[in-house]
Amino acid sequence: KKWTPRRKVWTTWPPQMSRTVSDTASAKVGIDVSADAVLEVAARLRVEALKKVDDDPTAAMLATRQSFQLQQQYGHDAGELCAACAAVCRVQRRLAAPRAPAAAVDTLCSALDTLDAWAARDGRDAGAEVDFLWRELWGLSRSLCAADQIGAPTLEALRAADRCLERIAAVGLRRPLLIETSSLGDRDNEVRLTAEEILFQQADIAQRSADACITQSNSAPAEMRQRDREAATFFLNRAVRKIKLAGATERDPVLRDIRARIEALEAAPVPAPAAASAAPAAAPAAPTAAAADDGACVIS
Repeated sequence: KKWTPRRKVWTTWPPQMSRTVSDTASAKVGIDVSADAVLEVAARLRVEALKKVDDDPTAAMLATRQSFQLQQQYGHDAGELCAACAAVCRVQRRLAAPRAPAAAVDTLCSALDTLDAWAARDGRDAGAEVDFLWRELWGLSRSLCAADQIGAPTLEALRAADRCLERIAAVGLRRPLLIETSSLGDRDNEVRLTAEEILFQQADIAQRSADACITQSNSAPAEMRQRDREAATFFLNRAVRKIKLAGATERDPVLRDIRARIEALEAAPVPAPAAASAAPAAAPAAPTAAAADDGACVIS
């Protein structure tokens, strides 16, 4: 007789073989694997990785990042998500030492994105955890802007600090930004981060970014390369916009000083191409430091 395979009859349709925890906390990851089991493995992975962060930070980075991703995908506990996020940031700080870890900005913002998604799914806001994450961003922005034993902050660090403030400002649209609260419930003694303070901080970062563009140029400000002048002008114009959004008037001395700097940059002569001054019959000389750096790009 011809053999006919029997059809499997599913008790539910469609077959629940790849459910995530977006439905319930005890959902199945696979046929016989629950989300809680995966999260338990993620927690162990994080704990073991932090024990070896000083001996092998690269391996610890891989393990903590995997633990964080599992919490984002299968988790439901905001506290555990913040713990996984903090573990990644700790390893990133170890790898970036002695400088502040600019890569931690993406990690903290990703955790905030996950909390926002959970809040939209569950209809409730993780208030304490959101406060923890934006305060971490606030502290990170200050560390990125501070000078260290290597020297002044780089342009990359200043840009990362500005991204921190942008995300904090977005959080401030939905909730008050309390840096310090009163134990007695007295609102007069609370320390709040206002939108105006964030704007002034962003203006300061923009001015320091312009200074970094000028410093990295190998010639005087009046003769510096065209792209460095355009980059510095861009950051100074950004500082003007932030200060005006904060409520400053045109008579503000800081605003007038920035406008004077912009005018000086725009009035500076455009440097002639290096190839135009070279003699046609001259032998090719070794590239100078300025010519070697001419292929670098400040703003993509």
